[in-house]
Amino acid sequence: MEINWQDIFYFTSSLAMIVFFICCIWLIRLFFIASKLIRNLTVEAQKLNNIVDDVKYFSTSIKLKVLKFLSKILDKADKKI
Repeated sequence: MEINWQDIFYFTSSLAMIVFFICCIWLIRLFFIASKLIRNLTVEAQKLNNIVDDVKYFSTSIKLKVLKFLSKILDKADKKI
């Protein structure tokens, strides 16, 4: 029985191309999943950043209101003296 090397190389190269094609599709899918996760992470980071900015703004606002209140009290106290 004679081995036909041309058929063997044709079969193995076809099999290698199919495996390579499947790996490329898998890598593209993995890339899209990773990019989606990174996009979700950046959105969540932006939300947390907005929350931190709001907390800083409110704490500054509360400090200003307390200082205005205290200055009014001290002004009234100074006027009585």
